[in-house]
Amino acid sequence: MIRKIAWMGMLLWCLGMMSARADWMGNKFGPSLVNAKGMAVETAKALKGVKLIGIYFSAHWCPPCRQFTPQLVKFYQDCKKNKKSFEIVFVSFDHTAKDMSNYMTEAKMPWLALPYGSKFVEQLAKEYNVNGIPTLIILDQNGKLVSANGRVDVHSQGAKAYDSWTSRGGSRNGNPPSPPTPNKGKSGGKRKGKKK
Repeated sequence: MIRKIAWMGMLLWCLGMMSARADWMGNKFGPSLVNAKGMAVETAKALKGVKLIGIYFSAHWCPPCRQFTPQLVKFYQDCKKNKKSFEIVFVSFDHTAKDMSNYMTEAKMPWLALPYGSKFVEQLAKEYNVNGIPTLIILDQNGKLVSANGRVDVHSQGAKAYDSWTSRGGSRNGNPPSPPTPNKGKSGGKRKGKKK
């Protein structure tokens, strides 16, 4: 009987943890994400079981973004090929939904994005102090910051960046996340507001 109660307690705890995980994802990204064709996918399903999540702030009008995106696509594909648990959510600063869709298609972005015009775009930019693009923020499976310098990590470490992020562990081992670096000059474009 005691085993049965302990087992039920563990089951309820696990269900609570899964619910909390879905809650932070919904609170951060909203209920759904979209692909390049605008088709919606439930956020909790798209990110279920993922150990590391990259938030990629970028736009087609930004030359440094267009330069970095192919490198990030290759990094993402290498992660998938090597069965590393990693997903990216694209946060577009493009001027129109069509610009965003075209950028995702042209750059062959295999990941999902916040819907164009989502209220979560500005919330995320403010939360992570995004002043320039491209910016890649890395979170662990609990939504804790692992790196505010994902772009620099991918550029300097290549495929080893994933292992570096998992070894930092974010919330798992108490290591502090890497501090943000300013995106100035050739490192990125200045954020522009959306045209109305």
